[in-house]
Amino acid sequence: MTAKAHDICKEIFSKYTNRVLLHGDLHHDNLLLRNDGTYAMIDPKGVIGPAIFDLPRYILNEIDTAHTDPDDVHIENVICLLSEHLGYPADDISKLYFMETVLANIWSCEDNEPVNRDELALASNILSKFAQT
Repeated sequence: MTAKAHDICKEIFSKYTNRVLLHGDLHHDNLLLRNDGTYAMIDPKGVIGPAIFDLPRYILNEIDTAHTDPDDVHIENVICLLSEHLGYPADDISKLYFMETVLANIWSCEDNEPVNRDELALASNILSKFAQT
């Protein structure tokens, strides 16, 4: 899985040549709703890369949100919505979701936490579904 995630990273990084300042850790706890209805992003990591690379961390945190659909359906819907609104192919977003899931589990191992095999299986299944479309 790590080799596949690495290959995906190289593929997507070379496909999208725009380089911008990324948040680097965009997830729900780092998005704050202001009193005026706008959002603020906090705790940036400040890395440079294609803008699409800020999406997978956000998607990974969608598992922990309250939703009524099964996790796979929910994540597929999130990927489709992001694709529709941001113009990135859903297949590329699903690849980055897989990559981020593998990376998050590597970080867990570094912290002596167990690998979340359910998350990895979910990401693998979603990757396969979008590759077929």
